[in-house]
Amino acid sequence: MMCAQRGYPCVITMAEPFSVERRKLMRMLGAKVIVTPKAGKGTGMVAKAAELAEKHGWFLCKFIIDGYRQYFLFLRLD
Repeated sequence: MMCAQRGYPCVITMAEPFSVERRKLMRMLGAKVIVTPKAGKGTGMVAKAAELAEKHGWFLCKFIIDGYRQYFLFLRLD
């Protein structure tokens, strides 16, 4: 919500088992959600977040929500 409030672009990686409602909520708040395969579980989600952060020069930020780690990628603001 902070990104939406401040107008920052936000990319979130989520594993496929995460609820559709949670993905819709993040999209509704303006985030781009990237869904990773179910087989990779949380590890695939983390790897994809790290890959995108390195590839695009984004800032990788980790949050723990409801006992699960959510990985948010913020565009670097220069």
